Amino acid sequence: MSTFISLFRKNSTEVVQEPRMESGAELKHADKKLAEILTFMRIDQSHQNAMQMVKPQMMEAADEIFDSILNSLYQMDTLKKIATTHSSRERLKGVFLHYIDSLFTASLDQDYMEFRKRIGRTHNQASLPVEWFLATYQTIFSYAIPMLIKQLANQPDQLEKVLLAVTGFCNLDAQIVISQYLHTRIQRIEELHENQLSVQNELIGISQQIKSSVRHTESASEATTEKTLKLIADTEMTMKSSKNLRNLTAYSLDKINVMEQKMVALKDEVKQSVEKVNELSRVMARVIDMSKDIETIANQTNLLALNASIEAARAGEQGRGFSVVATEVRKLAEETKKTNHDIKLLIGESTATMVEIVSKLSTMKQATLETTQEVNEVKTGLTATSMEMDNYMDMFTGNKHDLDVILNAIQEIAVTIGSLSTLASELHENTVQR
Repeated sequence: MSTFISLFRKNSTEVVQEPRMESGAELKHADKKLAEILTFMRIDQSHQNAMQMVKPQMMEAADEIFDSILNSLYQMDTLKKIATTHSSRERLKGVFLHYIDSLFTASLDQDYMEFRKRIGRTHNQASLPVEWFLATYQTIFSYAIPMLIKQLANQPDQLEKVLLAVTGFCNLDAQIVISQYLHTRIQRIEELHENQLSVQNELIGISQQIKSSVRHTESASEATTEKTLKLIADTEMTMKSSKNLRNLTAYSLDKINVMEQKMVALKDEVKQSVEKVNELSRVMARVIDMSKDIETIANQTNLLALNASIEAARAGEQGRGFSVVATEVRKLAEETKKTNHDIKLLIGESTATMVEIVSKLSTMKQATLETTQEVNEVKTGLTATSMEMDNYMDMFTGNKHDLDVILNAIQEIAVTIGSLSTLASELHENTVQR
């Protein structure tokens, strides 16, 4: 204690004497730590008795004291906000009066200790700064000490004991309240720390899951991108093949149109040929009729020549020349008849040939009609195919556009996944570091 007092000595040879005071019986307490603190603070039974001695005077003045303290409290914006949020003036005054009653009873029993711990917990929950709580004791001192000095001015020893008791028990209360205040705050901090550790562990697990999911998603995205690119390439190849097929179909249609035109021309030519052959048949029929007339004339000429020869023979020498002529005429008639017969044979053969030609031309005409019909059917089919190919080309173009959009979306997703992977790694590192 002398070492402690020496810190307050002035730079002089004056020696400050340590105050003398009568010691009372040691205060016993089940809490070993509290008992040691009481011993260290030199608070004993005499101080407890002193507190109980002045209790009536303090309780008599307590109502006025705390009205004044509360008036000052409600002028402070910080304290007013806390008071109005968590309590009321009447309730605060009731707590103050109960506290003064408990303080000057100085029982140090379980209720005494629990009441101060409850004050510490309440102040912590209300977020009252600890400095304001400590300042309240000084405010109490500013009212209580002058009053006690005035009452005990003629009893210095008793005044000293009372003042040491009041300041000692108030200091002890401040220790208990602040200890509980800090204990509650530390406990809350530890809970928050545990929650933070739990959140960190969850974040680490989440970040690891995200990284795993990102890796899986990246792999799936890459595979999807490859499949999409292949599908786009296949679509482009199909579009190219479809375009070639459409061009080939158009070329085939052009050829069929040309063939159709040729078939129409051939049909017309066959028709004209049939008409010409029919006309020739009619001419041959007329020739046959004329041949019959020639044969009749030849027969008559031959008969006339025969009669002329008979008449020439009757005439004798005078008819010899006429007989020669008749003979030549008869020969000519025979040759004419023979030639006419040959012509008839040729005409018969020609007629048979023309009939065969007409039959073949008719067959060709029918085949041409059937071929034209088939060409028209093929043309119709190719036209429909060309239209379908146009529709497919439009669909393929739309599909390719959709695939391009999908590919762009996949690439954007890949970029986002990359950013998410980086974010997950940073989250994991930051969480581990904290």
